[in-house]
Amino acid sequence: MKYLSRPDIQLLIIAAIVVILGQLQVANSAIDIHLHDTYFVIALSHLAWAYAIFLVMEAGLYTTTSWFRQWRWLQIFHIFSLVLLPLTFIVMSGYHYEPEPGMPRRYFDYNNYSELAVMRLQFLPWFVTASLLIFLAGQIGFVVNIVAGFFRGRNH
Repeated sequence: MKYLSRPDIQLLIIAAIVVILGQLQVANSAIDIHLHDTYFVIALSHLAWAYAIFLVMEAGLYTTTSWFRQWRWLQIFHIFSLVLLPLTFIVMSGYHYEPEPGMPRRYFDYNNYSELAVMRLQFLPWFVTASLLIFLAGQIGFVVNIVAGFFRGRNH
């Protein structure tokens, strides 16, 4: 059981659960018939796979940084890799809530149709875009710090 308490193994288990639940939901014909003309059926499976791939990459990043923890200048990257999972859930959660009420593909602007313009979801595309851009900027900074740390190395 100590093996299951490692964050990289937990990330791999979460990735498998996300893919399985995402595919089971899309394979359900009752949901498919009800939402056949929406973004939900196609987009959820793609988002589930993309999210799972990202979780597997985070598990690899955690494993890589845990191997190099003995070097003092890489310990901070190991700590950042632990913070990455909650941030990923916050950013990616908006993508799963957006198509819930059903968003037909044939309408360009949903605001013209009062039955489709759900007021509680009007801010969601802006939130998802802003949080994704902030998260990607953090990811770029994270990668730059790792590369700079490897090139800079220890001062002897």
